Amino acid sequence: MRRWAAAGLGWGLVATLSFGCGQSSKTRPLDPNDGSIAMIRESSLSKVDLLLTIDNSRSMKDKQELLANAVPYLLQRLIAPRCIRYCGPADNCTEEQVAHGIPTGQYADPKGACPSGVAEMPPVRDLHVGVISSSLGSHGAAEANDRCTAASDNDHAQLLGTLRNVAGTFNDLGFLAWDVSSRTTPAGTDFDPTVFVDKAQRLVQSAGSAGCELPATLEAWYRFLIDPEPPVEVVLNQQTSVASGLDQTLLQQRSAFLRPDSVVVIGMLSDANDCSVMDEGQGWMVAHRATMHASTSACLANPDDPCCTSCTSGVPPGCSKDPASDPNCQNSDRLLKEADDAPSLRCWQQKRRFGMDLLYPIERYVNGLTARLVPDREGQMVQNPLYAAPEGKAPRDRGLVNLMAIVGVPWQDLADNESLTTPDTLRYLTTEQLAQKGRWDLILGAPGIPVTDPLMVEQPEERSGINPITGEPMAPSDSMSRANRINGHELANIDNDELQYACIFPLSTPRNCDTDPDPASCECTEAEIKRNSPLCQPPEGGASGPIQYFAKAHPGTRFLDLIQQASHEISTSVASVCPKVLDESKPSYGYLPAVDGLMSVVRTLFRPRCFSSPLPLRTDGSLDGCGVLAAFADDGTCDCAAHGNADVPSEIGDKVRAVMQQGAVCDVDGAPSCSSFCVCQVPELTGNDLAACQNDVTPPETNGFCYINAQDNEPHVGNPDLLRDCAADQKRHLRLLGDALPEGAQTFVNCDKPFYTPRKP
Repeated sequence: MRRWAAAGLGWGLVATLSFGCGQSSKTRPLDPNDGSIAMIRESSLSKVDLLLTIDNSRSMKDKQELLANAVPYLLQRLIAPRCIRYCGPADNCTEEQVAHGIPTGQYADPKGACPSGVAEMPPVRDLHVGVISSSLGSHGAAEANDRCTAASDNDHAQLLGTLRNVAGTFNDLGFLAWDVSSRTTPAGTDFDPTVFVDKAQRLVQSAGSAGCELPATLEAWYRFLIDPEPPVEVVLNQQTSVASGLDQTLLQQRSAFLRPDSVVVIGMLSDANDCSVMDEGQGWMVAHRATMHASTSACLANPDDPCCTSCTSGVPPGCSKDPASDPNCQNSDRLLKEADDAPSLRCWQQKRRFGMDLLYPIERYVNGLTARLVPDREGQMVQNPLYAAPEGKAPRDRGLVNLMAIVGVPWQDLADNESLTTPDTLRYLTTEQLAQKGRWDLILGAPGIPVTDPLMVEQPEERSGINPITGEPMAPSDSMSRANRINGHELANIDNDELQYACIFPLSTPRNCDTDPDPASCECTEAEIKRNSPLCQPPEGGASGPIQYFAKAHPGTRFLDLIQQASHEISTSVASVCPKVLDESKPSYGYLPAVDGLMSVVRTLFRPRCFSSPLPLRTDGSLDGCGVLAAFADDGTCDCAAHGNADVPSEIGDKVRAVMQQGAVCDVDGAPSCSSFCVCQVPELTGNDLAACQNDVTPPETNGFCYINAQDNEPHVGNPDLLRDCAADQKRHLRLLGDALPEGAQTFVNCDKPFYTPRKP
C-alpha cells in the first residue's frame, strides 16, 4: 500500500466591501456619513468531516483496494498539504500551474511551514474520517429467496468502524479523529500520521464485497447525515414498505461525527448505478423474488406519458385509458415475461418496464445537500441536520458542503485535453468546465437530447456508435480482442440480465475464479464466459475463460445527474471508477487524480479570501479607523474579554445584527434569532506580531488580525506571496489569527468612515 511521500476565511459581500473568490455578493445602502459595516461570510475554518460511502457489492473488491491506496494521499493533502512554488517568467507554465502553483515534491509540517515554497493551504488540524457502506437491506422484502435479506446485506448506514469492530476509532464511536489542537471532547488521540493513515485504510477495506446487490449509495449517506428519522428497520405491512423505529445508534454517531461548523466532504465510490430503493410504498418489490408486473404500452413509448402506469393500477390522473384494456396488459397475470425481469436489472428503467418508479428521486438528494428544511417521515418540513446549528449560532454555509463521485463513466469523457494525449497524466475537468465543454450532454444527455457517448447508454442490448472524445467505435460482442480501449467490446446479450459496460480496466493481478479464495467477488463465472465478457479475455486477445483480467463499471447516471444538479449550489467533483494509470510510481496512479479534483475545490476554502475594496491605512501598515468585529452566541453573559476581545457600543452591535439579518444569517428558517448574538471587537496586532502576521508564511501563535495589500497602484503592506492566489484586482486580505473568534462566530469589518479609497501613507 502507498505510504507518505488550520484555518482560512470564506467571504461574502455585504455593504460596500466586495469580496472575491467566486462567492456571491450582496449589497445594502449605507449613509456615507455613518461609516460602513461589511460582513465576512465565514469565520476561521479549522474542521473537516470526511464521510466515504462505499459500494460493497460483490464486484467492488478491486475498486476498494484502489481507494485504500489513495487514502494516504488524500489525508496527506489535508493534514500535511503539499508545498508549491509559483510560476516565474521562465517556467512556461500551464494554465493549471498558473492557477494552483507547481508542486515542489515536499510537504508542509503540522504548522504549514515548507522547506521551500509555500503550503497549498493551511493544514487541517481537526479532521473526522468515517466510512459507511451502500447496503441497506431488502426494504421490507423478507420471503425465502428474496434479495438482500441476510444480516450482512444491511449495514443500516452506520459507521463501519463500529459494525466491523475496527480497532482504534475515536472514543469507540466508529470514526477517526485527527486532533492536533486537542479541540475534540474528549481530546482526540491520533497525532501520528502513519498510524492515522493505517486506521483509515482499514476502515475502507472493512467495507468488503459481500453486501447487498442493490447498492443504495445515495440513500446511505442521506440516512447518516440528513434523514431526520433514520429507521431501525423497514418492514412489510399490508404489502407496503414501512420505515419502523428510530435508529438511536446512528443518531449518536451522527451527533459525534458531524460538527455544525465543519467543512463537510462526502465521497462516493461505486461501479454500478445507484439503487436507492424507497423505504415506503412498493419499494420492497425490487428485492422480492416474484416477477414484476408489466407496464402499459404508453410506458414503452414515453415513460413520462400520463397514461404510463402499472398494469395492476387504476386509471392514472390525466389519462382516460383503463390499464385493464391496454394491449400490453392482456396476459392473465399481467406479469412481465420472466426473461424480461432479471433480478440484476430491477433498478434499471423502472418506469418504462414496471410503470412505476421505486427509487427515490434525485431531487431528494439535491434538497438534502442544499436545503435548510427537509421532510420527516410524515412529510412535515423540519430542520436539516446537515445545516443544524447550536442555539444562537448560524447554520453551515452551503459553500462548505462538498460532494465527490468516483463512478462508472469513461475517464476520457471527464479529462482535459492534455490527459488524452499524455500517457501518464490524468486531470479531471471541474463540473463547471464539464458544462462549458458540453460534456454533461455527452454523458447524461438533456431533455430532448439523447446521450452522445454510446458507452453511457444503459441497456443490456449491444450498442453502436462512436465515442465523441476518442473517435473510437463500439466493438461487437463477438470480438476476440480488446477492440475498444474503453470497454473492450460489447457483451453478448444471451440472458438479458446484464447491462453493458461503461468502461473496464486491467487488474494488477489476474484472478482464477475456479481457485480464488473469494470466488463470490470473482467476475468470470460461467455466465460471463457465455457472454464473451472482455473481463475474462487475455490482454493479448483470445476466448473468454475463468481467469479475470479486467474489472468493470456500469454507467453511473444517477450519480452524475446528482453531481450536475447539485453543482449549482454546493462544491462537486466527479472522477471515473476506471483508472487510467495503474503504475504506483506515477502521480496519476489509480484514484489520485480523483483526490486532485476534490482538493482543487476544498483547498480554495482554506486559502486566503481576497476582496476588491481597499481599506484606509496608517504609515505602519495598520488600519486607519477600521476594525474587525465578531458576532457569536455564548451563555448569555456576552463576555468579550473571555476570548481576548473588547466590548463595543450597543449601537454598533445593533448595526451588526441588522447586517446579519439582511444577509439571511439569522431570523430565517433554520437559523437563530439575530438578538441572540453577542458582538465584540477583535484586536489588531501591533509591533512584531503585526509584522509577523503580515509577512510570515507560518503565522505567530497569537490572537488578532492584520491587513495585507499587494494591489498595484496602492500602498503595499506585507508579503505579496501570501496573496498569490488572489485575482489581479483583488490583492487584499484580512488575516485573522489565533482563537479570538469563538467557534461559529460571524466576522465583520467596521470603519468609522466609508472605505472607498485607501489613505495615503
